[in-house]
Amino acid sequence: MIKEFSSFANLEELIHLIRILAAAICGYVIGYNREKHSKAAGIKAHMMICIAASLMMVISKYGFGDVMNTAGFSCDVARVAAGIITGMGILGGIIMVRDRGAATGINTAAGLWVTLGVGMALGAGMYVSALGVVLITMIVQCLPHLAGEHTDRSQDS
Repeated sequence: MIKEFSSFANLEELIHLIRILAAAICGYVIGYNREKHSKAAGIKAHMMICIAASLMMVISKYGFGDVMNTAGFSCDVARVAAGIITGMGILGGIIMVRDRGAATGINTAAGLWVTLGVGMALGAGMYVSALGVVLITMIVQCLPHLAGEHTDRSQDS
């Protein structure tokens, strides 16, 4: 059994799993601040989106290697990444326009959009960029609270 895990392919899959685990951690960090302030999308939503985006990027980059050199076969693996973005756009639209046509949940949708991007970056192996975006996101989320700005707008649900 240990011999099975010593092959290059399994080591590569372990690296993919580490990327997905890093996405889970980053999703947790982004979602924690939202949940701490009792927002609709908290830790679990951000973690799940970041994990899913990371997994889909890993699939996009590495999931078609077994068929890429097949004669007569061609595919555009970038379509998987484009599909991730499209799906989040639809989900974001649903989140924002759910209260009788009023634009609510804009910050929630934006936060989930960023979380999706972090997951995609981690799935692609862009660790420094992803961690930098998490840091920037945490600063942006905390600034209004640090400045003492507590508005009663229904924009952020």
